[in-house]
Amino acid sequence: MDNEQLKTLLSELDAEVLKTALIDAMSGGTETKPVKKPAKKTTKKTTKKANKKKPVSKNAPEDFMAKVHLSAAEKRELEAASQSDAENRNSTYEKFIKRTPVTKIEVRCKSCGKTENIYPSMIPPEKSRYKCNNCSTHAG
Repeated sequence: MDNEQLKTLLSELDAEVLKTALIDAMSGGTETKPVKKPAKKTTKKTTKKANKKKPVSKNAPEDFMAKVHLSAAEKRELEAASQSDAENRNSTYEKFIKRTPVTKIEVRCKSCGKTENIYPSMIPPEKSRYKCNNCSTHAG
């Protein structure tokens, strides 16, 4: 390119475009965007708050009932229920129902012919289909 062509090209450009081009040329080239540095990985130090429980008074149900407002009918019902509870507390009853002891049944293995005494819950619906442990773990 000779000087004449360069002058004609420069005359066609805007003054603003020329200023920015000159500034870029003097600063060392085109503008570069600032590079973002990766954020540092930090561990958050937290303090454990003590799990403080409110002290519970030994008379918690009584304290609750003192705050509740009951009608006369509700008070009578509450007294009857507490009287019934006191009567039932003194009565003796069995906690568990005693069952009759289960007796073992003698069965014969269909594979090896060995007889065993086992509980009835271990027998299949048809007694003739029973297999002992040794035969049931082996193929056949």
